[in-house]
Amino acid sequence: MVKSIIYWHPWIYQLAMMLIYGKEYSKRYLVIAKEAGSMEVLDVCCGDCKLSNYVKKYRGVDFNDEFVKSARKKGLNVAKIDVAKWDMPKSECTVMQDSLYQFMPSHEKLIKKLLRHSKKLIIAECGITLGQAKNPIISAIARKLTNTSRSHEGRFTKKELYALYRKFNAKKIIDTGKDLTAVFEP
Repeated sequence: MVKSIIYWHPWIYQLAMMLIYGKEYSKRYLVIAKEAGSMEVLDVCCGDCKLSNYVKKYRGVDFNDEFVKSARKKGLNVAKIDVAKWDMPKSECTVMQDSLYQFMPSHEKLIKKLLRHSKKLIIAECGITLGQAKNPIISAIARKLTNTSRSHEGRFTKKELYALYRKFNAKKIIDTGKDLTAVFEP
């Protein structure tokens, strides 16, 4: 599997996210933790498992071997799973962060699946990315650095995310700067 440099190791990913989000880096985690409350959180496409620092009951799944191995070394309950093919169990609170774009054009099918298996679903997705920059060199570099092994068509804009979240009857949509976080209670 060929993947971009950002996905080589969790600390590279975390550094990239801190650079991309700047002062807004912890906002998303604080919002998710508040919305999850005391529920057990299933972090789908958990990446570096940063969310585990903000919630009490945590388990995660990811497709990236390095991320899963690193999480397990920290003692976290994380499994290697391809979410697109997974027959997922019921969950109190399912969270997906900055990963929905990787499932384009089948992202709506995935949302339906997550909604069916969750008492509460929280999706936080970036609506402003460097891949959307007006400078073609910056946008090309950004797209290359965040390319995954999955085939996807691009990223969402904030306008597209608002429409998508409304289509699936989000109870709440929270704007935290670059991200839009939606809370669903199916």
